[in-house]
Amino acid sequence: MLHQEEDGNVLLQCLTSLRSPPTSVASSTSQLFIGHKSGELLSIAPDTATKKVLTREKVSITSLAYTHEILLFGTKKGHIKAHIDGRNVRLGNRHSASIVAMVPYENENGELELITAGTDKKILVWKLVVNATATPRTVSLIFIKALYGATSPIVSADLSDDNALFACTCELSSILRVFKVDRDTQLLFTLPNEEHAVQTIFLTSEVFATISNRNTLYLFSPESTQPFQKLRAKGLVGDDQAVLTLFKRLTPPNEEVPKAVLGFSNGTTVILEFVDHRLHLLHRIRQDSLPNTAILHNSNFYLLAGKEEKHARFIINKKAKNTIRVMVPVSSDGPGLSA
Repeated sequence: MLHQEEDGNVLLQCLTSLRSPPTSVASSTSQLFIGHKSGELLSIAPDTATKKVLTREKVSITSLAYTHEILLFGTKKGHIKAHIDGRNVRLGNRHSASIVAMVPYENENGELELITAGTDKKILVWKLVVNATATPRTVSLIFIKALYGATSPIVSADLSDDNALFACTCELSSILRVFKVDRDTQLLFTLPNEEHAVQTIFLTSEVFATISNRNTLYLFSPESTQPFQKLRAKGLVGDDQAVLTLFKRLTPPNEEVPKAVLGFSNGTTVILEFVDHRLHLLHRIRQDSLPNTAILHNSNFYLLAGKEEKHARFIINKKAKNTIRVMVPVSSDGPGLSA
């Protein structure tokens, strides 16, 4: 069992307020980019909290990714767009519903590709073409292939560190699907006791984690269909009725100590680290908003929380505020993520 007490060594300090609930976040070396349920796309400089509106879409922005100085974003209607050199470009429209994940990566030939997953049950692989010699720069998508198998709306997805495996969970399904991207094959993992696989992330190239609708966390390896670690998050949440609102890998690929964050509808946020092939509690914090997404940027942990959960209106806390909060040690004024 994980330690249950709240961490008294750190707290979440408000960096700035937001006009609507945040849904997604990405970062460059100096800025954070935030997508909102209202359709607003915002950049913020963490050092000064200076905000700039990049665009306002008519529908919610549901996913973000940043690569090669290009900000990619997906919408509730399934549009894939890019914000490049101060302008917006529509790139793809093969999705017909919310894009829940988009991950850019380089293939074995050094070419830039993009994999997207949506609630329309589609997983699509694209070639991302950037013409850096043009003025202004241009960007386009070339469709490569689809990965088939999802039988209900995809609710979460993640790509492994080596870009070889792509895992996804589907609505009201006990099956976790892990696709071998290059081979067009897939591995199936079934959660015990008819639990539904709600969210999934990769911790390393060979280890992925899935949390169920009963707030049980399972760790899997591609070599076995049985989980090698099982954690009951119930003790951490402190509320039998709390619902998962956030599950995300914090650290970049090949990080020596992988970290992940979980957030629940009662405001509890938990940070875990993966050491010696096991998950261990690093921090547990409580605040009044719904944890929607988070990011580790320049060693600082930022939590984006709001009045509503990021994709639906099933969970609402009208007393909460839409905010970006940064973790700071209680004994210091400087932010950071420390053990």
